[in-house]
Amino acid sequence: MCVHFYSPIGTERRTERCKMPSIIRNAVDAIKGVTDRPLWAAKCWSWRCLAANKYPRTGHEPSVKLTGWRKRMAGKPILGDFHVAYVGLTGDWMWTADTLNLQQSYKAAPGGPLCHKCGATYFGGHMNFTNFAEGAPHWGVVRSNAAYMASGAAAVSPASGLPGFHIQSVEPELMHGGPLGFNLTAAGSVLKELGDEMAWAIAPDTGTWFERLGLQLTAASAAFKTWQAVKRRRCSQPRFTVRRLTLSLVNGMPTLKAKAYNSIVVCEWLADECKAAFERHPSNSYFRDRAAMMWGLSEFYRILRQSNRWMLEDDLASLKVARDTALCLFRKLSAMAADEGTQLYPCRPKMHVFDECHHIAQESGLNPAADWTFQDEDNMRIMILIAQSCHGSTLEPNSLEKWCVQFFNESDSEDSE
Repeated sequence: MCVHFYSPIGTERRTERCKMPSIIRNAVDAIKGVTDRPLWAAKCWSWRCLAANKYPRTGHEPSVKLTGWRKRMAGKPILGDFHVAYVGLTGDWMWTADTLNLQQSYKAAPGGPLCHKCGATYFGGHMNFTNFAEGAPHWGVVRSNAAYMASGAAAVSPASGLPGFHIQSVEPELMHGGPLGFNLTAAGSVLKELGDEMAWAIAPDTGTWFERLGLQLTAASAAFKTWQAVKRRRCSQPRFTVRRLTLSLVNGMPTLKAKAYNSIVVCEWLADECKAAFERHPSNSYFRDRAAMMWGLSEFYRILRQSNRWMLEDDLASLKVARDTALCLFRKLSAMAADEGTQLYPCRPKMHVFDECHHIAQESGLNPAADWTFQDEDNMRIMILIAQSCHGSTLEPNSLEKWCVQFFNESDSEDSE
């Protein structure tokens, strides 16, 4: 877990230079509900000290007496005239739901509450999260912080003790909701459908469905590599296979296996492929809707990546067009697939995370890509390498110390420039 530093008086730093780990632990030794509680208690104590801007007079446990320089600094300002405040919590939906013991999450039963911020439900009723219309009723519901803090879920959640914590400050995270969520569902269905339509190769008359689809996906991989060379869009996506669509049955639910950035590039390519299919059959309204849906999805990320942290009104208007096109047409394709008895284009809960990020952007003007966790994933890889160089008995403190040495050394170098 890391802390992201913001400052209204300084320039915006590169992502890796404004995030620092605050809790490091070996997952192998962790006991659920036990290991993290004292770590979070110490974290909450640290936040209270930073909020007051005073060095503490005791340790994070009152019985711990201070010695040495800590005792001499007790009661003095930490940051001169500045104070530090907690402003929000974000992360993968699974981590958020488990850490906060959320009753409203992807674990909800059909018809149950899906979102801790709004009134969206997991299918069923007028609060259905798949209602992507303007002014959908679930956006009018604001979950009560008082109700959460009075619940048993908050009582056992170590994060609820953060000074300034509010349930509405727990934000959705776009990378897991979009590139690792909605994108994979959309790309999987489109790849399967284009393969069935023999978009990339002439299928033989014999062979199993697995072999015929595999032939199409092999040709699709070659077409994707050619497109990458022409568009100069590099990524590390492995070749497409039936297994990478997570298919074991001909009528299964295809979901592409891809990394976050790779899925964005694949969706851009599929938008062009769907457009080409529609241009070959301009009178086919289904091909038109599919092409428009993939255009909306790829356009959504293009706008975010080209916008600043605080988006302009024109960018927000364009973003809404892309969002409406992607989600509304995806739901239309999903309904048509259900009528035909297939499992293409399934509406999954992560679509609401994607939609929630857009909703927050329209309300606040904050670019949801400003805080997505691409760099955090890279930091985790680096942290693993650092931890592997530490002795097992001192892994956690030594890993944090080594990271801090690197972090502050780079910060000093940047400031001197």
